[in-house]
Amino acid sequence: MTDGAIRLLREKWDTCRNWSDDQILAWISYFRGRIGFIADESGECCGVGAVRFINDLSQSEDWRINEPDGTIAWVEIVVANKEQAVASLMAALVGRCKPCVTRIGGRNLTTGKVRLFDFNRYCTLLSNNRITYGRKLRST
Repeated sequence: MTDGAIRLLREKWDTCRNWSDDQILAWISYFRGRIGFIADESGECCGVGAVRFINDLSQSEDWRINEPDGTIAWVEIVVANKEQAVASLMAALVGRCKPCVTRIGGRNLTTGKVRLFDFNRYCTLLSNNRITYGRKLRST
């Protein structure tokens, strides 16, 4: 799974495109307990997602900041190459949040725009399939 995660991160996330395998593995290990991997039916990694916790949006700029009791679940990265992998990753990442989390947010990799949502509302929409993650992706 690790080799597939490295390939997927390089393919889908410009930030680590030129990183060595060791640099990507170090990044993955930093997020231990706060990272998720999704495998397809053949066991290949088709999605990677990482979350950290912050108390203020100003903390979102530094990926090393993690406040274990932070009130914002900041989604650092979610990349996938299969339909429905993003929704599965988000559900897994939401499951790692403590009761103190009141908001969930992240930065769109394409536009750079910050998005911030009420956590309970987001979870309700996600569990009721009202968020269309994955349905707009084309399988590669």
